[in-house]
Amino acid sequence: MSETSRLSAQIDDVMEGAVVLEPRDEFDKAIIGYAEAPDGDGVVAVYSVCKILDSFEKSMTPPEAHEHFEYNTVRALPYMGPKRPILVYDY
Repeated sequence: MSETSRLSAQIDDVMEGAVVLEPRDEFDKAIIGYAEAPDGDGVVAVYSVCKILDSFEKSMTPPEAHEHFEYNTVRALPYMGPKRPILVYDY
């Protein structure tokens, strides 16, 4: 089992109610771990921003991917609730 598959399985088991990025078959590859939720109630997914951008860059240029990520992912975080993912800028 790959590291990504193992983390995805753990997230499904451990992170009840946690928000994950969709589509999972693409963005689960960007999961680098999980952490305690900021409110202390459960666990949330931790994503690599670099890996998320790599996924977007499959269909757009790097500047377009960065703009798309900032506008559609980062700006959406406050609306995802207390179980929203943590994004790690790992450039």
